[in-house]
Amino acid sequence: MSARIFTPEFKRECAELVVDHGCSFRDAILSRHGGL
Repeated sequence: MSARIFTPEFKRECAELVVDHGCSFRDAILSRHGGL
């Protein structure tokens, strides 16, 4: 996993995914990385 995950921008995008899709933070990260 890239270091980008630690940037505020990435965290904000993940938070938006959680809101949009009602999934967990972990699921948002996994979907972002194509089910890594």
